[in-house]
Amino acid sequence: MVPKKLQQKSKANRGQALVEFALAISLLLILLVGMLEFGFVFHTYLSLDHASLEGARVGALGGSDEAISAKVLEVVSQDVDPGILQIKITPQSGQRLRGHPLSVTVEYPRTFITPFGSIVGNGTLHLKAKAVMRIE
Repeated sequence: MVPKKLQQKSKANRGQALVEFALAISLLLILLVGMLEFGFVFHTYLSLDHASLEGARVGALGGSDEAISAKVLEVVSQDVDPGILQIKITPQSGQRLRGHPLSVTVEYPRTFITPFGSIVGNGTLHLKAKAVMRIE
């Protein structure tokens, strides 16, 4: 037979462990969601970077602005909303000279999936990737 004092102490310890578990699991969930959100944002940034490089390559080989934009949209179409994507090409088609640099900048306002993104700002992170290549 277990004395009453020991039984009460044991119940108090179980309650304490439950509270500690609740605090620890909430912090772990916040960290997990933060890591997932970072992964999604980083994936989007890498897609934009790759698309800007592909677009710059098309432009460096003599492609028009339309061909550059089409290539960028083709590369990045699965990862972003093409309606919000901004593509800036400098210099424009008629002003390109052989041996000079061609710049393709791709911008995308990435909205966060979780409500924790509002900590950063208004829940949107503006991602920007730029590629520069010499016109051949």
